[in-house]
Amino acid sequence: MRRTGLVVFLAVVAMLLLLAACVPNPFENPPAQQAGELQHVPDTQTATQVTLRQWMYYNATWDGNDYFVGTPTINTEGVVNAKRSDVTSEEKWKAQLIRFYPKNYQKYSIKLWIKANKSATIKAYLGADPYIEELAESKDLEVSTTGREVTLEFGPKNYTGAKFLKFSLEFADVSGLELQVKVLGESFK
Repeated sequence: MRRTGLVVFLAVVAMLLLLAACVPNPFENPPAQQAGELQHVPDTQTATQVTLRQWMYYNATWDGNDYFVGTPTINTEGVVNAKRSDVTSEEKWKAQLIRFYPKNYQKYSIKLWIKANKSATIKAYLGADPYIEELAESKDLEVSTTGREVTLEFGPKNYTGAKFLKFSLEFADVSGLELQVKVLGESFK
């Protein structure tokens, strides 16, 4: 009797393990990015293509200010380090960390690990670049000195009308913020 119970128990455990292995992970790993300084985002008004699924940054120096202390970098583990200067602007988009995505999906999920040198609220954005209001979606994102995982979901929307589809973290309104961020996974549906 005991032996039959043990066999049934082991069979159930084996089936559960088999079923768990068959369930696809909704997130795929991001492509590797070479360590070093991030590239400044190209002018999307004139660009014909952008690099997809790689970190870049935007610094609105055209207004006479420098919103970053040095160029943001990425290390060999894929962690981006960006340090804001003391200059602030109500327009959060003047300091951004950016990733472009293929625009042929309707729902986007991005899983991040994020940490800062102080508590703040920054903006997470997904939408067309150049900007199209109907395709824009943003969320407040709380950051703190405790590193944490966060999953951001955007859509569903038809993004095919966008020239480029941009995900960004925007924080020109938070002076002195030192941000560390890593993409843990991405999902497109």
